Amino acid sequence: MSDRDKTFRIIELLLTPRGQEVTNALTNKLKAINKKTNTDLEAIILDLLKSKSVFKNTKLKQIENDIGIVYTLRNSAAHRIRDRPFIHENFKQIVDSLFNIIFLTIEKLYIVKI
Repeated sequence: MSDRDKTFRIIELLLTPRGQEVTNALTNKLKAINKKTNTDLEAIILDLLKSKSVFKNTKLKQIENDIGIVYTLRNSAAHRIRDRPFIHENFKQIVDSLFNIIFLTIEKLYIVKI
């Protein structure tokens, strides 16, 4: 299993209630978001922060927005944050999203013991 597949599996486990079948819906959404970041990272991050619809017919849940932000920043901006002023301008909101995912992970690991 590749690192990317492991990442998607962990994300799906975080968002899937115990005992429920894991679907590819979130994985497909994250792949689509990641693809869009190749053309305009700033627009995608800002849309996710503002809970604007990133897709034509689908509105993401807030936790999916947070995961989208974390995943996108991990892949696209991890090594070049200095070159991205919109990250500094929206730092508090971005940190809030990061902490939402950190606490979700801790809660899930404590309760479900992945």
